[in-house]
Amino acid sequence: MFNLNALLKFINVNNDAYIQKSEIQKFLGTQKSPSIFSDYLNSISNDIDNNTFLKDMFNIMQQAKVKNNHPPQLDFKDEDMAYKFQQLNEQQEKEDLINIKAEALRLYGVKVENMEKFDTLFNQYIKEAQEKGYPPDYVLTKFNELGFSKPITMEMVKASNNHSIWLQSDLVFEDMDWSNSREVFNYLSFYDKTFSKTSKENLPQGYDPQEVFDKGKSIGLGIDEVHEMGYTGKGVSYAIIDSKTQYDNGQQHKDIHFKEYHVSQYARQQEQIENMHGLAVSYIAQEIVPDADCYYYAQHNGSGMDAPVLDNLKQILEKNKTLPEDNKIRFVSMSMPLYGGEEAQKVVSELEKQGVWVYYSDCAEDGNHGYLSKINPTADANDFNNYQISVGGGEIIITPDGQKHKFIDQNSNTLFVNSGNRTVPDPSSPTAYRHDSRASQSWSVPVLAGYYTLACQADKSMTKEKFLVLANETARTINSTMPVYEAEQIYSSIDERNYIGRSEETTAIKIIDIKALLQAIENEKSN
Repeated sequence: MFNLNALLKFINVNNDAYIQKSEIQKFLGTQKSPSIFSDYLNSISNDIDNNTFLKDMFNIMQQAKVKNNHPPQLDFKDEDMAYKFQQLNEQQEKEDLINIKAEALRLYGVKVENMEKFDTLFNQYIKEAQEKGYPPDYVLTKFNELGFSKPITMEMVKASNNHSIWLQSDLVFEDMDWSNSREVFNYLSFYDKTFSKTSKENLPQGYDPQEVFDKGKSIGLGIDEVHEMGYTGKGVSYAIIDSKTQYDNGQQHKDIHFKEYHVSQYARQQEQIENMHGLAVSYIAQEIVPDADCYYYAQHNGSGMDAPVLDNLKQILEKNKTLPEDNKIRFVSMSMPLYGGEEAQKVVSELEKQGVWVYYSDCAEDGNHGYLSKINPTADANDFNNYQISVGGGEIIITPDGQKHKFIDQNSNTLFVNSGNRTVPDPSSPTAYRHDSRASQSWSVPVLAGYYTLACQADKSMTKEKFLVLANETARTINSTMPVYEAEQIYSSIDERNYIGRSEETTAIKIIDIKALLQAIENEKSN
């Protein structure tokens, strides 16, 4: 059976003349259920207005209702193209299987005692899904029917490629023995009730999930003292481009507020919050600058991001032209790459001419910024020495030949902020929170947004360049151990690396000290 993921990828990179539309229609019309096309409908729906062929595909997919296990072969005019598609199809099916398995482990791996049993069940459910023609999420449904009986093990964490294990919001563990599972908690995403029935004796020594949950709501590193100094972002505006934060009834989370909330045409098709990302970045920024004006631009997540990101950037550009001089947007937080190509870059240039710092996750012109996690999540959140590199300042990669490759990818502009061990709003309800143990680059961008907004409150003439100079001059320097990865090659992407621990070696890093930075601005004014 052809893999629709592969088909879409093939169409995106090859001229549609290689495939007969009539054959595509037959292929799509004989699939089991149109529900399996949801990802593809979302990914192409943003481009259909400007692409007749994709518009045809979109309409065909929506009409696909006939059930049949044996779709016809696609008609390729060129044998080489047919071979390329066959190769792409096989590779895509392997990738899909890996992704499904990783998702099953993250969500439901806790429901089986060991990886051997998990593999047996996974293969059984995959076979059942194929025989019955069910979509892949059938596997997740079957795992969800199992009972919770054992704690999560590091065996399961490693099998899911060391991703976070996201537990369901309504899960409350009965009193199980987690006393030897301290390392596992470094990968858990849990709620305030998840371990409410677990006795202290069955928790790792010195680790209290409720204390970790509560302390995770503050970024620490002196932010409370900064607020006591009177710096809360009042009078300064910033913008965020991210996923929807409104619940299906139009309500926002109780601890999130916006000056203006815009939903792009690309997000209106979805009635409910797609995921927690927008909620998280909004909370992180507003925790730092609770009194600043936040202009939020909501969109969908996933592929086909060029059009919505470009549209949002244009909206911010026009909005800024209407705002009073003292209240213009000063920072745009984008926890994503700069989608939209050259046209988006031109809009960013226009915003920069207005004095706006547009920061996106693959921003390179300002030097790399790194992000931190806590060494001890129950220790003092204001202790700079309680933080360590998560990503961005130095690492050791071990290749299959056993060689260690040490990298210090810092320069004079490398600055670190905390984005790990955070407790953030959750989509499950307007009052819910979830704690994530892992650090995240995307959650470090709103930290920079908050810090820069504070600097703009202290100095209305603040610029990106001046902020970076001050941040480097006032940064707190500490020595951090380095993360260690296993990888097939030295320069593999972070997603292809397998995190295995930390080295005993250390490297010096600079952490932004926002209190010291603001004091430097005050001293400059007094002189």
